[in-house]
Amino acid sequence: MHKADGKTDELPEAKMGSVRPVAPMVLPVRDHYLLRMIRGPEAGATWSLYDGEAIIGRGYQASIRIEDEALSLQHARVIVGAAGVTLRDLGTPNGTYVEGKQLKGPIVLRNADRVCLGSTCLRLDAFDPYEREVDRRMRETAVRDRLTNLFNRNAFEERLSAEVAFARRHGTTIGVVMIDIDFFKQVNDTYGHSAGDAVLRSVAQGLQNTVRAEDITGRYGGEELSVIARGIDRAGLAQFAERIRRTVEAGSVPTGDAVIKVTASCGVAGVTGANARKVTSTSLVHEADMALYEAKRQGRNRVVISDAFGIY
Repeated sequence: MHKADGKTDELPEAKMGSVRPVAPMVLPVRDHYLLRMIRGPEAGATWSLYDGEAIIGRGYQASIRIEDEALSLQHARVIVGAAGVTLRDLGTPNGTYVEGKQLKGPIVLRNADRVCLGSTCLRLDAFDPYEREVDRRMRETAVRDRLTNLFNRNAFEERLSAEVAFARRHGTTIGVVMIDIDFFKQVNDTYGHSAGDAVLRSVAQGLQNTVRAEDITGRYGGEELSVIARGIDRAGLAQFAERIRRTVEAGSVPTGDAVIKVTASCGVAGVTGANARKVTSTSLVHEADMALYEAKRQGRNRVVISDAFGIY
C-alpha cells in the first residue's frame, strides 16, 4: 500500500511454523441407515435400520408399520448387511418402486434413493457417526419441547392421529391422558417463572419415569401435559392415570429457601374394539379435556374418566 509520503506499507511475512500442519481429515465409512417418510400419513417420521431384516407394511408383524391402505400387511423386506441395504418386494398387488422403477427382484439401495409403496414415499439416508449425531439433534429439535424434552404439540398430534388411525382400522384400544398442574399460575406468581420452569421439568421427568416405553408423552401447551397409552382397558387406564397423579403429588422442587410441591388433575378418554371406529384424534382429545375440566371442578388433584364414546 502506498502512502502520501511515497513510503510503502508491506504486510509482515507469515512466520514459518505459525500454522500447524494438519493431516487431511478422513471421515468414517457410512454405516448407519435411516428410512425417512417424505410423503405419506406420517411425513417426517423416521426408522433406523440395523443389521438384519425388517418388514415394511401396515400389519401388526411389520417392524416398520405404516397406516396406508394401499400397502399390504407385509409389503417389502429390508435387509441390512455387508452389501448395504437390500430391498425386496413381497409379491404385493401394488408393487414397490425405487426411483420410479418397479422392483422385479432384490435391489441394493443407494444413498438418497426414494422408495414408493402405495401412496407412501420413503427415502434412504446413509450416515457416518458424525452425520448421524447432527441429524439426531436436528430431528430432536424439530419434535421436542425444549423445556421438558417431551414431544411438542405438533409432533404429539401427528403421533396421535397415526395411533387413532391404527385403532380404527384394527379395533384396538387407544387412550389419552391429559394432565394439568394445579394452581400453576400461583407457582409463577409466588416463586417466579424460573421456578415454574423447574417445576415443569420435574413433572415431565416424573411422567417419563412413570409411563411405559411404548407410551407417547407430550407437552400439549403451557402447564398441560399429555400421554397416549396403547392397549389398556378401562380399569388399567384408570390405574395408569392414578399412578401419574400420585407421582406428581409425591414430587418436590427445591428453590431458594423453599420446596415447591404441586398436584395434578387428570382427564382420561379412550376407546376399544368396534367403538374405536367412531372417534378421531380431535374428538378423543376433546373428551379427555372435558374429563380434565371435570376433575378440576370436583376439587383438583384427581382422575376423571370420560364415558363419551360408550367405551369398554
